[in-house]
Amino acid sequence: MRALEMAQARLVQSEKLAAIGELVAGVAHELNNPLTLIIGYAELLRRSPVSDETRQDLEKIVAQSRRAAGIVRSLLDFARQRPTERQLVQANDMMTSTLDLLAYELRTHNIERTVRLSPELPLTLADPYQLQQVFINLVNNARQAMSETRGGGHLTITSELGPSSFVNGGQDAEPVIRITVQDDGPGIPSDLLSRIFDPFFTTKSPGEGTGLGLSVCHGIIGDHGGHIWAENRAQGATFFVELPVIQPTISSAVLPARTSSETEALWGDAPNGSFNPKPTTLNPSPAETARILLVDDETGTVEVLARILKGQGYQADAATDGKTALLRLAETKYDLVLCDIRMPGLSGPEIYRQLEASDPEMARRIIFITGDIMSSGTRRFLKESGASYLSKPFDLDEFIAKVRVALKDQKLDVTHHES
Repeated sequence: MRALEMAQARLVQSEKLAAIGELVAGVAHELNNPLTLIIGYAELLRRSPVSDETRQDLEKIVAQSRRAAGIVRSLLDFARQRPTERQLVQANDMMTSTLDLLAYELRTHNIERTVRLSPELPLTLADPYQLQQVFINLVNNARQAMSETRGGGHLTITSELGPSSFVNGGQDAEPVIRITVQDDGPGIPSDLLSRIFDPFFTTKSPGEGTGLGLSVCHGIIGDHGGHIWAENRAQGATFFVELPVIQPTISSAVLPARTSSETEALWGDAPNGSFNPKPTTLNPSPAETARILLVDDETGTVEVLARILKGQGYQADAATDGKTALLRLAETKYDLVLCDIRMPGLSGPEIYRQLEASDPEMARRIIFITGDIMSSGTRRFLKESGASYLSKPFDLDEFIAKVRVALKDQKLDVTHHES
């Protein structure tokens, strides 16, 4: 009966998360356009001759905008809109890598740890990025719970191969890989235990958490055919993750550990995996004669990107709809096209298909810039076309680098202006 109740509760939770996921995915995509403008204009101003005080204010705007961008990425993760790349992985390797990456945080917060990983753990089929995201979140949450209430504590990590906690069709329970993360903090209030995987629910102080971390974990583990839940023990809380066994043979996956720089890129230095922006620098190149067409129905996006490109010495023309873009392409030979995917009238993919039929060489010179990169239709189009793309919002450095690489790939004979 207990197993049945747990299964029913998880079914309700999954349905609820799926419904909310569709909503937040749409909202997240819509947020990417204004975030691109805010970051773009603030970066342009920050790199212009301004007072130190103004520059510091602009840095704060950029920092908070990137923090918002991190939340948008979490929303997309929660909605399970990111394409997964499954491979055989060893859960022990993933947990060991996670603990290595968080060793400094644990040490500086007076967290001792006991790690008991079964040496004979089979492999599972998983996206290593997503699985490590789950482990980072669980370890970070445990660390925060202990350090905030006790100034430290003890973390116990275990892995084992054992029977599933869920009965399958009345037959014997199937063996699964089980990972537990146990802390000796205050535990989870019993009246809140059933809500901890709800999106935007958090017990942390305002500004210290988005309430999306455990929702993302729930979505990831469920998408991998596993289960995740939490229980209160005599002291502290224990989180359980169960993953299906894909390869019963005892083996160790050949999986490179994620480096500290890669983890910082994903999570930043701030607590709870919040986005912590790092200042970037841009070294302008000499003026170049490459001519670029910008296609986006968002006028603000076209304006800020045109200013960035002209600041680098490129010639930049603009079109705010697909028909105008095709007319310009028929009249002028462009070295590169930067095109949005979702637009009223002719969409980016429709422009690409028309060019593919009339001017295949020009079709290969398109970079798609979009905030809708995670929808199934967009992913399918990009996979089928093999087109290059850049996801909104982005840094100036990232944008300029993408343009330079694309122009270089086209083997353009770019002539520099002489002073």
